[in-house]
Amino acid sequence: MNEFAQTLKGVNKALYTAAYEEMIRQKELLVKVANIPSQPDLFQAELTKLRSRNKHTDIIEAYERAFNESDEYLKESASKAGAVRLIADYIKERGNTIVFSDSFDNARNVLRILESRGVHGKVVNKDVSQPERERIFQELRRKSVKVILSPKALDEGVDISELSTGVFSGTSRRRLQIIQRMGRVLRIAPGKEFPLIVMIAAEGTEEDPRMPNNANLAQSPFGVVYERAAKVGLAHITEEDQIKTLLAQFS
Repeated sequence: MNEFAQTLKGVNKALYTAAYEEMIRQKELLVKVANIPSQPDLFQAELTKLRSRNKHTDIIEAYERAFNESDEYLKESASKAGAVRLIADYIKERGNTIVFSDSFDNARNVLRILESRGVHGKVVNKDVSQPERERIFQELRRKSVKVILSPKALDEGVDISELSTGVFSGTSRRRLQIIQRMGRVLRIAPGKEFPLIVMIAAEGTEEDPRMPNNANLAQSPFGVVYERAAKVGLAHITEEDQIKTLLAQFS
């Protein structure tokens, strides 16, 4: 698993920080009044139970609003789309890649960047018919299409066993979605290349493993990726040579 960070700048960073801090306040309040654990996976499980019992709904709603708001700033970060340029050559050579991006606009931006570097790809969203999807998947298997970009459309019920590289670029922090998406890439298949997950993290946020007390992303739902990783490599957006070295090691 390789990860590199890109800085959120200007107003987006300020708005993200405000929403994130509000989310943390509401989470801490909920942990206190409901006496539930704060670890991301356990917290989400308890949250579901509380919601089903109609308990502490006002705090839960405030937490969800702040979570969704902070999530949007991270997902829509233009810098995440731009950071994909650093792995374009790797994707071009390897193929069998899926880029997860919850925003259709962000997915199109990523595709433009990849296409400008000679990487042929297709966006698969809800408007792409099933016959067209099957044609794209066949082209992916033949490597005439190197990468598919998915704004949520391929989260469930799709089996493309050849996928060996997954890139998280502007995605939700919902644990279930993260696990589903990892499964697209980690699925075992004969002759399949060593699977690689690339996470593009916004520097200075809970996605950033260099933040205090967050070495294994303990503060983020993306910690589930670390839990399943055979090995992990980190690089900053400015360390292009280091990124290439890591990608070569994980190939």
